[in-house]
Amino acid sequence: MKIHLKMLALTLAILLPTNAAHARVVEHSTHSSQGDTINYRLFQPNKLSRPRKTTATQPADDMNLPLVLFLHGSGDRGLNRHIEGLISKTATNPYRSYLLFPDALANQGWASWGETPTDSMRLTLEIVDQLVDSGKVDPDRIYITGLSLGGFGVFDAVFREPNKFAAAIPFSGGAPSNPEFVSNLLDTPIWAFHGSNDGAVNVQYTRDVMAEIDRQGGDGKYTELPGAGHVIWDPIYRDLTTSASEGQLYDWMFSHSIPEPSSLALITLLSAAILKRKQN
Repeated sequence: MKIHLKMLALTLAILLPTNAAHARVVEHSTHSSQGDTINYRLFQPNKLSRPRKTTATQPADDMNLPLVLFLHGSGDRGLNRHIEGLISKTATNPYRSYLLFPDALANQGWASWGETPTDSMRLTLEIVDQLVDSGKVDPDRIYITGLSLGGFGVFDAVFREPNKFAAAIPFSGGAPSNPEFVSNLLDTPIWAFHGSNDGAVNVQYTRDVMAEIDRQGGDGKYTELPGAGHVIWDPIYRDLTTSASEGQLYDWMFSHSIPEPSSLALITLLSAAILKRKQN
């Protein structure tokens, strides 16, 4: 498969001019494969005030950093609406990260729930892999969040790549709650949010999938906002102490990383590799 990556522009986005900490360099690019092309924005982490000295064991300031993948809602392609908090919080330490904002293809969502992903999801996961291969992103610290249409996409992405994301935060979305589907979600820490009076997406979707994660012993956390409607994410992304996250959203998310394989798991993998070699 031939993959083309085209750089369109490198621009300086001053999202909140009153605070210099919110100024971030934004790379506008496209990614193409299998005849499809997706637009995306990659928010660069802000430069450190005191750059580290690069050594053989110490990577450059913009290498081996966390990545936060954001999946937008319906009608929000190319917009930063309601997510200024996410952009500003991850610009500098202690949550300094790359932010990846892909735009779903026209007339297409993120989730398919079936064996084959949507083209939007397939292309997005390819971009994530490219960023890891470039050395910019630490493969053990990739996080995913999304709202509404993107909230469904968060569950779909974790289902497809159960070992890729260190933590997931879906808003006002949901997923199938059948045991087979949910079994792929169990190893990823998921903190889901939904308003009890959501008139756009039935809150029962999130209730059911999170209940099944809990029933199967997964790492799930569910916060339901009593009386709230569909659009609940702005104060939570800002991580206000008065919001549903109580100021703990980013501490929770960045406390997770992909764990090192246990000794037993390593032995199992090595045994399987040796057996496969003997069979060949």
